[in-house]
Amino acid sequence: MSNFIQYFFLIFYNFIYISTVLSYQNIETKWIPLIGNWIISNQTISKQIYTKFGIDSYSTQWIIDNNNNNNNPFIDDNDVKLRWIAYDNWTFTKIFIIEQFNFNNTIELYIDGIDTFCEIILNNHLLGVTENSFLSYTWKINHLLNLKRINILEIKCISTVLMAKKKAELMKVRKKSIPPPFCWPSRFHGECHVNLVRTTQSIFGWDWGLTLPIQGLWTLPQLVVSPSGLRFGERFKFYAYSQHDQFKLWSAEIDVEIVVNVPSYNRLSKACIYSYIEELNVFGRKCFGMENEMITMEVLRNQSKVKLWWPIGTETGPYLYTLVLYLTVGFNKIVDKKEYLIGFREVELIEDYVDSSHIELGRTFYFKINGLPIFITGANWIPARYMPGRQYILMHNVTNDRIWLEKRLLRSASLSGINLIRIWGGGRYEDDEFYKEADRLGLMIWHDMMFAVATYPDKERNDTVEEEIRRQISRLHYHPSIIVWSTDNEVKQAIANGWYGPPMDLTLLSIFKSRFVESIFNVINDEENGRSSARRWEASKYKPRRCLISSPGNGYLTEKFRGLDPDPDNPLYGDIHYYTYSGDLWSESNYVLGRFISEFGIQSIPSPLAWARSISNISNPKQWDVFGSLMDHRQHHQLGHQMLRLALEYITEPANRQDPIRNYSR
Repeated sequence: MSNFIQYFFLIFYNFIYISTVLSYQNIETKWIPLIGNWIISNQTISKQIYTKFGIDSYSTQWIIDNNNNNNNPFIDDNDVKLRWIAYDNWTFTKIFIIEQFNFNNTIELYIDGIDTFCEIILNNHLLGVTENSFLSYTWKINHLLNLKRINILEIKCISTVLMAKKKAELMKVRKKSIPPPFCWPSRFHGECHVNLVRTTQSIFGWDWGLTLPIQGLWTLPQLVVSPSGLRFGERFKFYAYSQHDQFKLWSAEIDVEIVVNVPSYNRLSKACIYSYIEELNVFGRKCFGMENEMITMEVLRNQSKVKLWWPIGTETGPYLYTLVLYLTVGFNKIVDKKEYLIGFREVELIEDYVDSSHIELGRTFYFKINGLPIFITGANWIPARYMPGRQYILMHNVTNDRIWLEKRLLRSASLSGINLIRIWGGGRYEDDEFYKEADRLGLMIWHDMMFAVATYPDKERNDTVEEEIRRQISRLHYHPSIIVWSTDNEVKQAIANGWYGPPMDLTLLSIFKSRFVESIFNVINDEENGRSSARRWEASKYKPRRCLISSPGNGYLTEKFRGLDPDPDNPLYGDIHYYTYSGDLWSESNYVLGRFISEFGIQSIPSPLAWARSISNISNPKQWDVFGSLMDHRQHHQLGHQMLRLALEYITEPANRQDPIRNYSR
C-alpha cells in the first residue's frame, strides 16, 4: 500500500470515529480515547499500527515485523541486540478530523502513563513536556483544534536511558553527589542511573528480569469533553468508620476532586453533588462554589445492617457497594457522573510488646481487619507487562479488557490460597481496574511506593516526587483491598547494610531521612488522613492505614527514630526480607523466625512452556541446556547458577535423559 493511500485511510478512520462521538449532544462529560491508527517514527523508520490499548517503541518493532522473533526482545539474547531501540528517540503521531462540535464545550487532552521524557504537540503548538511516568497531564485545547480539517497530535519522546545519563552529568557539573548505584552489575545487561528517572525502576534491568527502557504510552490519550466546563477529577477518597459497637453502625464521608473550566464571570452560581449508595438506598447532597478543589461531603451516617468487606477466606468474604455521584449545575442539570465500588472495613496494624515485662523480645506485627487478626499468606507482585503495546497471543484476549492478563493472575492468586499481594516498589502503580479486581476478590494489598534497591536524590525544588505521591494516594485511597502503604523497597536496607558504601553511611542516611521520612512518609500520611470536616476529627472514628518507613523495616521503631534505626533486618520488629540458597531447604530450622516475612523465596528455572516461548529454535539441544550459554545470559543473579547447584545438593538430581526437552523438564 502506498504512503498516500495509507495516509488517506488513517485520516478517514479517525474522522468517522471522533466526529461521531463529539457530535453527540449531551450535557454529561465524555471521555474519548484516541484509539485507531498511530504512526511511530524515528530518524529512519515510519510505520503505522492500530492500537486500542497502548503503544511503545519496543512492541511496535515486533508488530510491524509480523511478530518475527528477530524483533521480540523476550527471545534469546534479543534484549541486548535490540538495545538500539532504547537509545533512539521515538515520535508517536495521531491524525484525526473533527467534523462538528460545540466550541462552547471545554475540550481537554488527558494523558496518563507516559514513558517518560516527551513533548506534547498539537497542531504545531507545544502543550507541555512530561518527565514523570506516574503523573497524569491535562491541557485545555479548544483554541488549538481545527474543525473539519486535520488535527495532528505528536508525542515526541527522548531516550530515557540518555536522559538518565544526562541528569547524572548535570549533577556532576553542579558538584552534586550522584546517588548510588551508578550502574547495575554487568550480569544484569542493564543501563545506568535509573534512580534519577521517575519510571518503572526495573526496566533498566533487574536480577529477575530483562532490560526494556521503553518510550511510549501505557494508556492512550483521551479527549475530555465537558459541555458545562465542570467535571469530576480523578482524585477520590472514601472514609468509612464505625461507632466501635462491634461494627454495627457505620458512617462515611468522601473527598472528591472537582475540575473547573468555567469562566470567572460564570462562577457565581453553585454546583451540587448528589450521592447514592444503591444497595442501601441512601442519598446525600452537597452544594458548593465553583472552584477547583477537593469537596468533602457525608454520604452515610449511623447506618445499620452494613455488610462488611472481609479478605478472601475470612468470615463472609468481600462485599462491595456501588456509590454513584452526580455533579449538577443550574436546575439540577447533570454534567458528570461517577461510580465507585466501596467497601466497609477497618484495618489495624498491631505492634504490641510480645511480653511487656521483657521488652527485649520485641513487638508483634500483624493486621486486624474489622477487629479480627488475619493470618497472611502472600506473594509479591512485579509488573505483569513490560510493553504496553504488546498484545499477548498465547492466551487470547477475547474480553476486550486492557488488563485482562493482570486480572487472570490475580484470580489465580486468590484460587491458590493467597490473601495478600505486595505491590513491589520496583514496578508500577497499577491501573484502577487492577485494584477493583482485588477489591472484588478480597485480596489485600500491601503497597510500596515506586522506589527500590537504590539511593535517591535529595528533595529538590522542581522535582515531581511529592506530586506523584499525592496523586497516587488520592486516586487509590478508596480501595478497601489496600491495607498498608510503604515508602519504598529496600532503600533503607541498602544503606544500613552497606550495599553501595560504608554501612549506615551518614550522608546517605541524611538524604534518606530528607527524601523518604520528611517528604514521602509525611505526604502519604497527610493524604491518607485527608482534609476533612471537623466532625470527622472531633469524633476521631476513622482509622487511617499505616505507612511504613521502608520495607524491610522495624515498623514502630523506625518511626520512633525517624528512619535512623540501625538494623532494618531485625526479626524482632516489623517486616524482614529473607532469602537462603544453601542447606536443607526442606527443614524449617534453616529459616529465620520473624514477625512478618514480606519477601522470601528461592530461585527456579522457567517452566518448559515458558522457556519454549523464550528461545528461537526449540529443536536445538543447546538452547535447552540448563547450564548453557543462553540460560547463563538470562541468569542475572550475582551468584549465577551456584544457587541451583547448592539446592541440588539436598534434592536428589533426576537421572539424565537423552531427550533435551525431557532432560530440562526433570
